[in-house]
Amino acid sequence: MKKASKQLLAIGAVLSVGLVISTTPASATISKPTPEKPGKPSSDGEVLGKTTTDVDVSLEASANKITIVDAPKINFSSTKINAGKINLTSNSIKDNLRVLNPGKDDGYIVTAKMADFADKGDANSVRLKGARMTLHDRSITAADTNNQSKAPNGEENVELNSSEKNVMVAEHGAGLGIFRLTYKNATLEIPDGNKPGTYSTVITWTLQETPKSN
Repeated sequence: MKKASKQLLAIGAVLSVGLVISTTPASATISKPTPEKPGKPSSDGEVLGKTTTDVDVSLEASANKITIVDAPKINFSSTKINAGKINLTSNSIKDNLRVLNPGKDDGYIVTAKMADFADKGDANSVRLKGARMTLHDRSITAADTNNQSKAPNGEENVELNSSEKNVMVAEHGAGLGIFRLTYKNATLEIPDGNKPGTYSTVITWTLQETPKSN
């Protein structure tokens, strides 16, 4: 029995996992581990491996310049002239002014100026004297609602005359993509002392580079 016991102890030294030696030296029990269910992740959530995917995209600089297209069309209804000042509100402003910027971050300025109102029947001599037109409720929006560039800014209300007025300003790094400038309405103040006639004017919209700082 002592010899058999020594033999079992020798096996126990080799099979150190799953070997149980009973109090009776002549017997031994080896228990089997409980198998994990197929597909069951390791109990400690151990990361078994990782890999990555590289994705490249190239956006080439365009040779196209920043451009200005379209312009608002402003109409006032016909009205009878009476003694006293006349105040009119536009009956419609159609379309909008658009600036197309193909990814150039230099910035830009859009200005507007207005010529005198002249009678279409006698443009060389008859003027609508002292008339003042103001654009109201400015809105500057991106054509793409998900545009990632900072939008240009501008005055909410602009009174137009023969001097250049800034209506849309994109600082350096802003205004990339397509942005639209619209106004809700326009008002026209005509002072007393003018003659009847059909008058018209031209608004000139100019796109300029943002002045570079020294």
